[in-house]
Amino acid sequence: RLLCVLCKDTSVGEQLRPHLFGLLALSGASYPPSGVHVATAASQVISSLADYCLTRQLVWFIHDRKMILHMTDDIKELTGLTTAAGGAVPMCLTGYDAEKAGLWLIAFQTVVRLISASCRFNTIDLVKDFEAAGGYEVLKYAVDHSTSPHGVKLVELLPDLICCPARQPEESFDESNLKVAANVRPMQLQEDMLHKSSPLLKEFQEEHAGKMPNLTSEGTLRTLSFMSIQKAARLRNNEHQGGDLQPDHKFRFDMPSALLQATLQVFADHPDNYSIIEGRQHILSYYLLSFPCYLDGWTK
Repeated sequence: RLLCVLCKDTSVGEQLRPHLFGLLALSGASYPPSGVHVATAASQVISSLADYCLTRQLVWFIHDRKMILHMTDDIKELTGLTTAAGGAVPMCLTGYDAEKAGLWLIAFQTVVRLISASCRFNTIDLVKDFEAAGGYEVLKYAVDHSTSPHGVKLVELLPDLICCPARQPEESFDESNLKVAANVRPMQLQEDMLHKSSPLLKEFQEEHAGKMPNLTSEGTLRTLSFMSIQKAARLRNNEHQGGDLQPDHKFRFDMPSALLQATLQVFADHPDNYSIIEGRQHILSYYLLSFPCYLDGWTK
């Protein structure tokens, strides 16, 4: 806590430069159950550093030393996607045990906070480093295999990533542009999550050999509306008969609600985002078409 307070002084960032590599590594390391608080504390310090002490010089230092690459590699080991060179450390949590303890979430929250904060300095170095390290693929895996409430918190990271610039900003950069949806890769993740979690889109794909509907084609809206009503009727009939409702997606948390809230957050961040996101992915349109299919009152 003391270090978090000290990091509100901008001069502390440069003093921490020699220790940055070790500090950043602490947020994504594997710990025994009794050591999870270390990852939490490291994440809090890094967040304070990102908010108050980060400079253009420190961003370049982090990029030059490939720290985002190493942080992403640590998350891969934490999730079980890769194995540490020396093998797993006894008693330390990895894979699903680490997910249940919240270590996946802590590691991702930290790296996304750092990447997002770096964009204030007219650079996309850390954004590109995360993409080059396969960070979006690892995030996709983590979301697919997370439980509640960690999965919901991971989806909440999408707005920050979506609003990171995808191209080098001009010299006359305005920080208000950091709220504009500009990063295609997390938008693709958003779209993938929609396809997997929407009962209507799943039904359409099953009937059309995996193809997605084209809302600009004539008759598509009518087809989807009719299909939505039919799907909703079958779901409710099954529910009234006491049958087992098979989930329309593999997520182990309420993905429809989480994704909708993340999407609405992006819309609220900047007035241009609705036309950018909806014009590309039609997410809100699909939610409205799927409305009859959602049995959960909270989602509605």
